[in-house]
Amino acid sequence: MYGQKINKFKVKKYILFLLISILSPNLWAQEETHYEIIQRENDWQVELYHQDELYETRKFQTYKDALDFSVTIAGWPHIADVEKSIIHHQAEVSLQGPCTWVNFQLYAIRQWSIQRGHFGEIPEVNTVSPRQCRVVLNSLLTPLVNRINHTRSPCDGPNCWNTTLTVSGLNEVLRFTSSQEFAGVLESQRCQEISYAHRRPGDIVRLRDDNHEIHGLIYISDDLCFSKNGSSQRSKYDIQSTADVLSRYEVLPPCDQGRGNKCTKYAQYYRCQSSDYQLPYSSELAPISEQLEHLECEVSNLVFTQSNPIDSKLIHLLRQSLQIVDHTLINIEEQLKSKNPLPKDQLNEVSLLKAKVRSLQDQISLYNWPTRVEKRTL
Repeated sequence: MYGQKINKFKVKKYILFLLISILSPNLWAQEETHYEIIQRENDWQVELYHQDELYETRKFQTYKDALDFSVTIAGWPHIADVEKSIIHHQAEVSLQGPCTWVNFQLYAIRQWSIQRGHFGEIPEVNTVSPRQCRVVLNSLLTPLVNRINHTRSPCDGPNCWNTTLTVSGLNEVLRFTSSQEFAGVLESQRCQEISYAHRRPGDIVRLRDDNHEIHGLIYISDDLCFSKNGSSQRSKYDIQSTADVLSRYEVLPPCDQGRGNKCTKYAQYYRCQSSDYQLPYSSELAPISEQLEHLECEVSNLVFTQSNPIDSKLIHLLRQSLQIVDHTLINIEEQLKSKNPLPKDQLNEVSLLKAKVRSLQDQISLYNWPTRVEKRTL
């Protein structure tokens, strides 16, 4: 009986504490609680601080487990009702929201930039109010992201698939990229599909259905991603809400975690090699690949420098050069298909190069469209 009374008292005390927490959020606001995620030699450690004093340490085998625990912290009652914002002001991009949330996103963005080889200066997190912090992100972002974030392309063409590949170091320049080229890169030796559970900042998210590519974006965290939503010149390159982008393309939970039995549209996650890694093209294809890289740069320069009037001679020359490359690849493909056994790796290389030719041809057509914007720059 005595033990039962103690249990009832504990339950009543817990309920009272919960009611006070809900009805008096200002009590929570007075607390200064934050965490840090630290990568150790064999595991990940989350350190919890209260008023700058370490009061608890948790260890996790994987970054994902540490990340999930941190998200749980970010959902504590004292920050649940504080607005979270991505703020773009001219060339500056900043985050504002609960201090715990801001610090978590800052960590994720830093990991993304480090994965791209950029070790930027960690910015100062400023306290806006007892419950809100704000931080300017630019010093952490890579030079390319800093240059294009919240800008538009001068004409139609540069799209989500190109943005995802170029910012990830898998493509050299900004331009139109076809769905076939995007899929070809992700399915090449440069990339490996990973499970949702092992996602981390900098991974590529491929949105698709069983028959079509839908969208591509770069995962930063469950709250943030980098994306250009479409090939229109009106669409900006932006750090955006992950949930908003997934919702825009109708990839909803649980389909954002992979293909399920009832998912018509779903997300797949990929981790790819750095830009230092190049596809091992055969000796026959290597010079064609180099020629295509040169033409790719010329096409991108054409799009982003924009001459008035349109340089029709240059456009004609580029089209002619791409046509010659395309015919050469078709001949090589026919020769490879006549071999026994089929050299599948080489055929895949040819297929990817042909997809790049098509992308460049399409970009020239989009650039030459009469409604293009004159003299607009990044």
